[in-house]
Amino acid sequence: AQARSSGFRRMVVRKTDKICRRRETLATRKLRSKLSRERQGLNGKWESNADKAKARIARRKSLRLGSMFDQLKVSTARETKDEITKGRELVSELESLVDAALLPPLMDRLQQLRVTAVLLKRTMLPPVLAGVWKRCPEAKAEIKALLEKWRAAYRRDLAKAKEKAASPVFAVVAARKAQVARKSQEVAAPVDITAPLAVCKSETQPLPTLESTTERSFKRSASVQSSSSSSSSSSSSSSSAYDPVAHVEVPVQREQKKKKLKQGKITSFFCT
Repeated sequence: AQARSSGFRRMVVRKTDKICRRRETLATRKLRSKLSRERQGLNGKWESNADKAKARIARRKSLRLGSMFDQLKVSTARETKDEITKGRELVSELESLVDAALLPPLMDRLQQLRVTAVLLKRTMLPPVLAGVWKRCPEAKAEIKALLEKWRAAYRRDLAKAKEKAASPVFAVVAARKAQVARKSQEVAAPVDITAPLAVCKSETQPLPTLESTTERSFKRSASVQSSSSSSSSSSSSSSSAYDPVAHVEVPVQREQKKKKLKQGKITSFFCT
């Protein structure tokens, strides 16, 4: 009986007889549910291997939407840059225009230009064209019609930008960009471990500056000297006359002049 009990114990202790329970985390369950949704058909039934093969072939032959959108962004940015270059060339030609006979070919080029709000802000074409209107009053009707066309295009692009900024998707994207920028700033600016921890207990308390530390050390040395040698008044007066804080050069930061933005000018020009 004792041998049987010991044998039974050995059987229980064997690793092969233990029940191996797999631990399932939340990520495992989510992955399993995702795979089940992908393998399940539109009618609620499981797809066959032939249907899976057809879907795989179609996915390989189809184009990726992400790459298509990236190519569209690159091409749009390139076209916008080319149009801005053309607009700046036209601005220089319009500013140097004196003879009204040279205006019709320039007006044809202005009509063919793809006008957007970005182009009008970068090139400042409307005020320049308004100046040509004053120099060449015979082309008043044509210039006025072109300015009205540009005003409509500018207001349309401005309304689209406001609608895009008011959408919740734009708010989510802006929050993500701000979070990424904040993390990059935290990584770029590491914490100084040499700073005294006693001074940095609270966030509102500022770090010690060079002037405060120098003044504190000078006061401490002056008190020690006065207590040790009270009879030597000449030495104490000479030491008190020397102020090391006055010899510390503090860099003076110049105030940067704020330039007026061209966007405000062009907005006021079109909104009037």
